[in-house]
Amino acid sequence: MAETNDISVEELDSLSTIDILKERFHEVDGGAALYNNGLIAKYCFRTLGKYPILYGYKRYSSGTHRIYFQIEKRGDLRCFFGIGTASEEVKRVISIETDNRSLYGWWGLNSCAINGKVQRNKEKNDIKNYDKLTLVIQCDEQKIQLEHHRTKRTLELPIDIILCPFPWKIVVELPTYGDCVHILQ
Repeated sequence: MAETNDISVEELDSLSTIDILKERFHEVDGGAALYNNGLIAKYCFRTLGKYPILYGYKRYSSGTHRIYFQIEKRGDLRCFFGIGTASEEVKRVISIETDNRSLYGWWGLNSCAINGKVQRNKEKNDIKNYDKLTLVIQCDEQKIQLEHHRTKRTLELPIDIILCPFPWKIVVELPTYGDCVHILQ
């Protein structure tokens, strides 16, 4: 996995303590570029042959944390928003030997991953360009929520901390070339 957009000493000096404490995209696996000090991620490199999986900078073990996203551009496929244990990377091919047991979250509003297994419902996937989402990480309650602001829907998943031990990190997948997501501060 390549880390992109590392922060130089000069950039670090220019960031306030508050900026350092806020979430940003930090690690990229696949064809994405990071902009605005890791607050914007865009799928823009098809030549790498795999859609991007993005990981957040922060690690979460206690308390409640809210990460605000805006969908700047969405393609035909659904983006994933969720968490995984910080000690593992998401595997693109799921098999008996290599699964994503620590992956929890949502592809749009109508599919979720629980212990890395996909579950679908009959709800309409209603995420559009410029929609705002909030990923709520509730470590003490061992659950996550996804709030969709325009439709006022809130989805919730319990987390099995045996399969997804602390600390957690955010995981975002951009499946369609041109997809772009912004972490709002």
